[in-house]
Amino acid sequence: MDKRNIFSDKFEKKSTDELLKVINEGGYEKEAKLAAIWELERRNEATDEQRNHANQLAEEQERKKASKLSGQRYQTFWLRFFAAIIDGFVMWPIGFLLSYITGSNIGVIVIIGNLLNSFAPYIYSIFLHGHYGQTLGKMAMGVKVVDFDNEDEIDLNQAFIRDSVPVALMILLYAYSFIIFYGNEGYELHADFVTLAPMFFIGLLNLLWTILEIFSMLFNDKSRAVHDLIARTVVVRTS
Repeated sequence: MDKRNIFSDKFEKKSTDELLKVINEGGYEKEAKLAAIWELERRNEATDEQRNHANQLAEEQERKKASKLSGQRYQTFWLRFFAAIIDGFVMWPIGFLLSYITGSNIGVIVIIGNLLNSFAPYIYSIFLHGHYGQTLGKMAMGVKVVDFDNEDEIDLNQAFIRDSVPVALMILLYAYSFIIFYGNEGYELHADFVTLAPMFFIGLLNLLWTILEIFSMLFNDKSRAVHDLIARTVVVRTS
């Protein structure tokens, strides 16, 4: 440990009596007391009791510093927010291409194109998180998804679990939509309130899930969203 701090240069010019006053009297910062003892050590004038006290003060400061750095390491809400925006820009050309393809109005192509367009963000997220712990957006913002227990790399299973709820809701929505909207008579449309209500309900569940995710990140000490709690993951700063 480097036995110097912001008081060291100033204390080099103080007398021994002045240093002892800093050490023994109240009203001085712990960092000042530590610098005073270190200066006495440098002059070979420190007692064993003073050295022990200095070690205690130094250890306390290291713990506080480590705790502060650890807290900052997990404060990733805004970094993840901007990472999501970047990922949105990454996915935009893919969505544009798939929308262009489905513009042909050929039934099967429309269905496949819409499916790919809806699930592409989840495929992108699961693949990149499962292999690298980061999407391109997270790479750009300097954050990474790691295992909560040991902070090792996560696997595809954990990556899938993180996105499993919105994926399940999307599958449910498409399954219901297919049954309701596409019959055997040339994709005949049936659009009354009773048949559409479950679709609105699924959409509401998705909205509530998103709100729950945001609130859990804001009020969790390590900014863990619900999907992180389920998959036992945490997002950390990489720099």
